[in-house]
Amino acid sequence: MPSEPSTSPNTEAPASTPSPTEIQAAARARVESQLTASALGTKKKRKATDDRDDDEPITLRWYGRNFVRNGCGPYERIHPIIEFGVKLELIDPEDRPANPSAEDVRLAESWEILKALIPNFADDMVELGGDVKTRKHVASQGGANGARGDDTGSFKGAAIDWALPLPPPALPGEDPPPPEVISPPIPKAGKKVYLGQNHPVTARALRPISFPDTQETYDKIKAGDEHFKILGRQLPTFMFTHSQVYDKEDVEAGYLEGHMMRAAARHVYLGPSAALTGPDSSAGKAGNAAINGVRALTGRDITYLACQLRFALSSVESWHTMDGDFSYREFYWKVVDSLRGDEGQAHLDRFNRDIFGTGAAAKQSAAATAHIPDEFELLQQQRAAKRARAAEAAAAA
Repeated sequence: MPSEPSTSPNTEAPASTPSPTEIQAAARARVESQLTASALGTKKKRKATDDRDDDEPITLRWYGRNFVRNGCGPYERIHPIIEFGVKLELIDPEDRPANPSAEDVRLAESWEILKALIPNFADDMVELGGDVKTRKHVASQGGANGARGDDTGSFKGAAIDWALPLPPPALPGEDPPPPEVISPPIPKAGKKVYLGQNHPVTARALRPISFPDTQETYDKIKAGDEHFKILGRQLPTFMFTHSQVYDKEDVEAGYLEGHMMRAAARHVYLGPSAALTGPDSSAGKAGNAAINGVRALTGRDITYLACQLRFALSSVESWHTMDGDFSYREFYWKVVDSLRGDEGQAHLDRFNRDIFGTGAAAKQSAAATAHIPDEFELLQQQRAAKRARAAEAAAAA
């Protein structure tokens, strides 16, 4: 008698699990399809702006251009962020350091921004495994540098317009200067050598607000006086309201409320024509907020604007980590840290209401500059003291 046919439900052979080599090859193919237009086999030249036609592929270069305005510091290198992030993804959350270093916290934040910006980015980077070469190719797409360069170019003339022409300070007992020398013209094209400390308007905007606004101050800055060095840990005047007078007991008064910072934010995120318009205006070409789908600015976004503004006002021709004694890297992270917590959020809410209508180094001896206070530290200390006084008052009530 013939045997009965098998009725087992699992008659098909199970699908094979992809090997690590196959997983890596698939990840590489996905990544290469998002690289540059040349990698996609087309002769079409990529645009140098953030605008993208609907039929154009979204490449990693396009994402890179957005990354610089969505959380990347002006001097962050993308490859170390990716390599750090890959290692982080492979570590069990319970095994991660309980007290990571400040640098590791910054890298982890940057990695999270990349993950949020680029779909499936973390999976692709992890699945590349030991293919560091492809990850380096991803990091070298140039989009971030291109976007920073675009902003630098557009800020050159605009920032000069935002720096109100003011008379140079007079020493005590001196008569004010005649009108014809109050505001010498500022060249908006050509060499930047005429800006920075070489022009009274830009010199005043770059002056640390804690320095007295006198001609003696500017003379000592230009002479390199050790007590008048401009460092990354000081608060430049352009970050404050125009009429703000430095108050050592309340360093935060007017901080980030100046019209120059507001104009910079509107210039980048709403478009140049909206820079000096009212809060309800967003006229002109759609800015980067609309193009990139940005709905709220973060502390890194505001700090990026401050760095761009500072560079535009300076006499330096190209981006470097240092401008004399001033460290852009130190300045960037000091401002970012000042925008954390409730007090920092209050500043972000003000920018977001205005933009969106919602709340949403060269080595130098430490001893050589030890006499120059860290004004960001002083700002944080005063915040803590205010919170403590408020808590005491509440407890006593």
